[in-house]
Amino acid sequence: MIELLRSESPSIRPEMASLACEPYISGCIRDCWAEDPDMRPSFKDIRVKLKPMLQGM
Repeated sequence: MIELLRSESPSIRPEMASLACEPYISGCIRDCWAEDPDMRPSFKDIRVKLKPMLQGM
């Protein structure tokens, strides 16, 4: 893992192609993985993005 982090690899994020979830969830995950920390959503933004998960509860 340390060697991978030291390498010039652009990203070590896992592939999401096989992830079976709603598009708003995978979109939120991708937003949280932004390389630039300033581009990542705040916890408040994450709660708003994931609010549809609470429907029907």
